[in-house]
Amino acid sequence: MKVIADASDFDRNSGNRLERLIFNHRLGLVIACALVSVFLAFHASRLVVNASFERMIPQSHPYIQHYLENKSDLRGLGNSVRIVVENTAGDIYDARFLKRFSAISDAVYLLPGVDRARMKSLMLPSVRWVEVTEVGFRDAPVVPADFDGSPQAIEALRANVRRGNLLGSLVATDQKSSMIFVPLLDAVADTGRALDYDRLSRSLDTGVRFQVKAASPPVLISMPGSRQIRRCSGEGSAECLDAWQAFRCAVTLRRCSRGVRQEGTGVKRAGGRAYR
Repeated sequence: MKVIADASDFDRNSGNRLERLIFNHRLGLVIACALVSVFLAFHASRLVVNASFERMIPQSHPYIQHYLENKSDLRGLGNSVRIVVENTAGDIYDARFLKRFSAISDAVYLLPGVDRARMKSLMLPSVRWVEVTEVGFRDAPVVPADFDGSPQAIEALRANVRRGNLLGSLVATDQKSSMIFVPLLDAVADTGRALDYDRLSRSLDTGVRFQVKAASPPVLISMPGSRQIRRCSGEGSAECLDAWQAFRCAVTLRRCSRGVRQEGTGVKRAGGRAYR
């Protein structure tokens, strides 16, 4: 092939149509590539990882479609966190443990994004026992407002747990731990913004686990999925993600979605204790 030393001697009509389009319009092609690169870089800088609960579940499944159609009537049954607090030095019928458990429950109750109306905890007045008598129904909070941690109050609590049929739901079958059921809202009520799962996970890790440091007797907290929430939402999710970070987030989201699909119903275990 003849080498042309001077560009003015180059035959601009040589080659096929594609070659002529590229080599005869080099400047325009470079400018177009630069504009596309700027456009893509701008949108990449605004890339965020969305760990929305609805995006992590198989929306094509008929059960999920039925859930989404009736979502307004099923609040608190899908997107939720379960926190199990265990007394490692005995059972839950310990005044010091119950005091610490109450502090943990109050801390979780005040977190932004928590559906407080549907949150369930042994210490909340919304958790009640109901029984049928000869004169009708009787009901009362499992932990009454005047609970003082005395031996009499502890025995009354033990009876109320049996009355409320809470063994296996909010209280472990061996009665050494209790669970806090925390349903989550799609948006924070105060701001109207979508729930920040990364911030929620950090609040759980710092605020709730802070109560454990000074706990006496020692307690063990299990929050299945808490750290997965942070990984799914992405550390610093408002920042630009490179290809490797995006791949890792995609893999994590896939694992989280598989965990949601496999959760289903039946018996759950946390810390070796059985819960329904």
